[in-house]
Amino acid sequence: MRPWKSCTTIGVAAILATPLPAVAADSPPVLRPAILADGAGFAFQGKTKGVNKTRQSASGIACSKPAAAPRVCLAVFDEGVEARYLVLNGDVLATDAERVVLLDKDGELDAEGAAVDDTHYYVTGSHAAKRKSCDNNPDGRHVLRFDVDPASGRVKRGSDGKLAGRKEADLWGLMQKLPGLAPHVGDNKCLGTKPPTDPGMPGLVGQRGVDIEGLATDGTRLFFGFRGPTDPNGRSAKILRVNAAPFFDGGDPEPVLADVEIGRHRGIRDLQAVPGGLLILAGPDDDADDDDKSVLDSGWIISFWDKEPGTPAKVLARLHLSDVEPRPCDSKDKQKPGEAIKPEGLAVLSEDAESFQVLVLSDGMCDGGPLRTKILKQP
Repeated sequence: MRPWKSCTTIGVAAILATPLPAVAADSPPVLRPAILADGAGFAFQGKTKGVNKTRQSASGIACSKPAAAPRVCLAVFDEGVEARYLVLNGDVLATDAERVVLLDKDGELDAEGAAVDDTHYYVTGSHAAKRKSCDNNPDGRHVLRFDVDPASGRVKRGSDGKLAGRKEADLWGLMQKLPGLAPHVGDNKCLGTKPPTDPGMPGLVGQRGVDIEGLATDGTRLFFGFRGPTDPNGRSAKILRVNAAPFFDGGDPEPVLADVEIGRHRGIRDLQAVPGGLLILAGPDDDADDDDKSVLDSGWIISFWDKEPGTPAKVLARLHLSDVEPRPCDSKDKQKPGEAIKPEGLAVLSEDAESFQVLVLSDGMCDGGPLRTKILKQP
């Protein structure tokens, strides 16, 4: 096994080593972010302000299962074009300084979801217009695939040092052909139904534009989870399923679009494949107010869906977040407990017959503010 590159330990030993209480839907967990031991965290190039902004923008995670190495997770960010690794070794979670460059240019991939199977990592951009202005972001219209090194659990690299096996699929073009998504795909499709907040963009209104924030794979298929559009008169969010191999190789991916009931004003923030279905991390949709304090204790849930169109998702846990204390490196100087926490990344670290051990990363928290808890399969 090759040595790690400038790993920084995150202080999660107490969380990982202590038996955790089971979390039922009517008994929400109190999740507390891990504290960085030395405050360094993920390393990015650039000015301090920009680096801190990127560190606070973790938005997706995928954890591989290498043959003979510590568990490796790829964390993606909605700022810039680079990802980073988290390494889980026993009771120690470490950030890793290895640069994982997803696009060979400057820009904003707006990476919102990551997934991994035995052979590939997958990363998706949001494909969304910019939230404040409704400006197009072509750099966010990417779905990427890279080869996995089965020994290390990282992305393979070629002799030139670049990520190996890179392929791209045209999700944007596919969505333009699907009746359930086509009206929401196009230029300047503002998110939700409200006007953009940028006062320099008069006359624009929300058009319920596409906004992808979740990605999962079951080994043969990919599942894209949408924060928007949601059903404006109901309680459903969209999940798009495609067959992975033809999706990247130019064949018919046989897309299936499902509306999944997850609760009013909720959209999908991440997906994780598990035996028999998907875990859904859900939170406010593109119309809900992220700053509404009631969202902290009622809006964020983890549900199970059996992947059958027409069946609702079953709530497994409601995440109680309002008393999580901010740290010095978190977003705002005068931030109140819980305000920085916007869970957007979900990974299953282990499971048994009765429960899942899950890791959650949050946008707005330094280095994702990793949280871990135990979720009962039958609350």
